Amino acid sequence: MLPEYLSDHNRLLDTVTGNEEDLLNKIKEGEHQTQDFKFRIDSSQKIAKTLSAFANTDGGSLLIGVKDNYVPPSSDKPHKAKEANAKWLAYVRQRDENFLANKVLLTYMSTKRMEPRKNLVEYGKNEKLLFEYLIQHGDISLSKLVKYAGISVLKAERMLVLFLKWEVIGWRATENGIRFYLID
Repeated sequence: MLPEYLSDHNRLLDTVTGNEEDLLNKIKEGEHQTQDFKFRIDSSQKIAKTLSAFANTDGGSLLIGVKDNYVPPSSDKPHKAKEANAKWLAYVRQRDENFLANKVLLTYMSTKRMEPRKNLVEYGKNEKLLFEYLIQHGDISLSKLVKYAGISVLKAERMLVLFLKWEVIGWRATENGIRFYLID
C-alpha cells in the first residue's frame, strides 16, 4: 500500500518496472550522486542538465513524480544540454548537485573514449610546481595553476588532462568551480 502522500499517483505505477517496494525504497534513499528528484517537468532545460550530468559522471536515476527514469553512465561523453541562451553546455554530478564542466573535464571526457596512445611527459618545473602545490594545499583550480606556475591556460589544461587520464589526479566540483587533487 502506498503512503497517503503518493495515493494520487497510483496510476503511474502501471508504467514502472520493478515493484512498489523497490520504488518506495528509492524514494527513501533521497537525492544523492546517482539519484535526483523532480516533482514535475517545468523546465526541459533543468531535466536536460540533470541527464547530461548523470551521463557525464556515474549515471543515475531521475525520479519525476514516482516514475523512475534510469540514466546510465555514457561511454560517449561529453553530453550537453541546451541552455536558455541557446548555448550547449556539459554538466557533471557530485553528490546531489549538477556542476558546469570546465574545458579540462570536457577534454578529459572526450579523450578518455579514444584509443589509448603512449603519452610521454617531461617531468619538469611546471609538473613539479603542480605536485608541490597539491601536497601543500590539497587542491588547485585551473586558473590558480596558470598563475602559480606562470604557464598558459592551454599548457595547464593539457597537463591536468594527462594526469587525469593517468589517474594521478582527480577532480571535484565546488561552488567556486572544478578543483584538482592528488589521488592517494
